[in-house]
Amino acid sequence: MNNGSLFAVLFLAAIIASALAQAWLSSRKSWLPGLILPLLGLVSSGLLCAAFVRVFGLPAQWDAATVWELVILLLPGLLPTLILLVIYALCRHDMKMDR
Repeated sequence: MNNGSLFAVLFLAAIIASALAQAWLSSRKSWLPGLILPLLGLVSSGLLCAAFVRVFGLPAQWDAATVWELVILLLPGLLPTLILLVIYALCRHDMKMDR
C-alpha cells in the first residue's frame, strides 16, 4: 500500500470515528457533551482563519470577489462543524421522539 492510499484510508477512518463519537456524545442524557466536537471544529476553523489573516493580512478593498474568496477559505473548515451539528440535531431529535 503506498502512502497516498494509506493516508486516504486513515482519513476515512478518522471521519467515520468522529461521526460515531459525535452520535454517541449526542445521545447522552445531557445536551452539553454533544456540542464538544462541533465547538472544537469551530475553534479550529477560527484559528485557521486568524492565522491566514495574520500571514496575508486583510484585503485593502472588499468587493464580491474578495468576499467569495473568504467564503471558499472558511467553507472547508466549517463544513465538518456543520456536519457534526446535523448529527447532533438528528440524535437529539430522536431522543425527544422517544420520550
